[in-house]
Amino acid sequence: MMMNYETKARLAKKCPFCGSKKIVTKRADFLRDGNLLTTEIKCDACGAEVRVYTDECDPAKGYREALKVWNRRTA
Repeated sequence: MMMNYETKARLAKKCPFCGSKKIVTKRADFLRDGNLLTTEIKCDACGAEVRVYTDECDPAKGYREALKVWNRRTA
């Protein structure tokens, strides 16, 4: 079973590659011998993305971790 949803990543910095402010977050849940949760933060303009994997079922925590990774890089 896989469920996806996408929404604007409000706290994300602009894209370091193209400068776009069209940054979205996408979460997908995969059910395979338990839950594997992935959260992406992605630039809609150029496709640059970061992805964080966690085995926890807390979407807010996955988003916070992905946001840290996205905002930590050089802009």
